[in-house]
Amino acid sequence: MFLGFLLVGGGWEGFGWVSPYSFLHFTLILVRTRMIELSAIRDLVAIFGVIAGFSYYVLTVRNAQRTRDLTLKAQEQAVETRQLQLFMQLYEKTIAKENWTAHLEILNEWSWKDFNDFWNKYGEDNNLEAWRKLTTTCAHFEHIGLLVRDGMIEPKRVWDFYGFFLTNL
Repeated sequence: MFLGFLLVGGGWEGFGWVSPYSFLHFTLILVRTRMIELSAIRDLVAIFGVIAGFSYYVLTVRNAQRTRDLTLKAQEQAVETRQLQLFMQLYEKTIAKENWTAHLEILNEWSWKDFNDFWNKYGEDNNLEAWRKLTTTCAHFEHIGLLVRDGMIEPKRVWDFYGFFLTNL
């Protein structure tokens, strides 16, 4: 504000004005400096507004990323949970008494020399009950294979639970 007085052209002796129009000069300078102060304040408010807007944008983007990551993680956990539920349903079907008995009978009691011998002993025309056990067992493992192929069940998990049957069939 003091520099404003000097720029208008008022004289200076000590700390006061010597001109008879010093009041007019003082008023004009005061108005000019207030205008400068108001424009500076307006500019600062605009700058702070831009900074606040940018900060809000950055926080919003970070929050959206965090939300997206959490949603993706929740979806992955839901898929894994569903896969485990599906696998446990298949495993329960496998160890059901009727299916378990059929599996063990096929593995331990059935024997044949060649295809004709197999067909005569366990074929659809000669032994319908044995054929039903064989097709049920094969269909069960076929469905598990399809689920592995489509990525619904992990191959390692199938091997861990069914490796005994798969190596002995």
